[in-house]
Amino acid sequence: MKFFDFFYTREGRGIDKDAPVKTGMALFADIAARDGWDILKLTAMLFVCSIPLVTIPPALAAYHAALMRIVRDQPGDAMQDFRSGWRKNWKQGYACGLPALLLIGGLCFAMAFYAAHFGGVTSQFLLCIALLVICGLAWIYLFPLLTTVSLRARDVCKNALLLGIGRAPRSLATLLGCALLFFGAALLPLGFDLLGFFVATALSSLVCDLVAWGDIRAYVLQDSDKTEGEG
Repeated sequence: MKFFDFFYTREGRGIDKDAPVKTGMALFADIAARDGWDILKLTAMLFVCSIPLVTIPPALAAYHAALMRIVRDQPGDAMQDFRSGWRKNWKQGYACGLPALLLIGGLCFAMAFYAAHFGGVTSQFLLCIALLVICGLAWIYLFPLLTTVSLRARDVCKNALLLGIGRAPRSLATLLGCALLFFGAALLPLGFDLLGFFVATALSSLVCDLVAWGDIRAYVLQDSDKTEGEG
């Protein structure tokens, strides 16, 4: 028994209190290594719960509620967080997510329509692309805001749009990186492309929530704290 006590009673290295706070790719790699399995399980839950299609908005709300807990380094259980996120945020998920999904779907349809009926690159086609990019920038912040800040649906959408545009260099780089992940998944051989899409969804969601949380903490929560202090 004393042989095993050597492994279970010996103090570990611990964490250096003066160690710098991890950010950027270092933080992404740390979370992926520590919570990668939970993130994959959450992504699988998202896919399964989105099968009826009409449940996509609350499934996204539940997914990002659980993912934001991981990003914020809060203790919890992935599956329990998903269920709790669904119960707490399903109404907001529909109120914010459904109009956003319909708008994105409508813009994609309009792009296909103009390309098929007018040929080439038209001004209408370019306008649809510009609006789709703006929607993509706002999408990065939509569900992280919805699940971490107590706001009305209209204010969630407004703040998501303001952050997406106001932090355009950061959000554009994030959007481009996510697009490259899915483009890479589409290039995989038949059969592996679905697995690639699954992994791309998990990785891009983690990247987006990391970026969103940094800006929410810096601009939204900070402003709300100032308002409370003035009150």
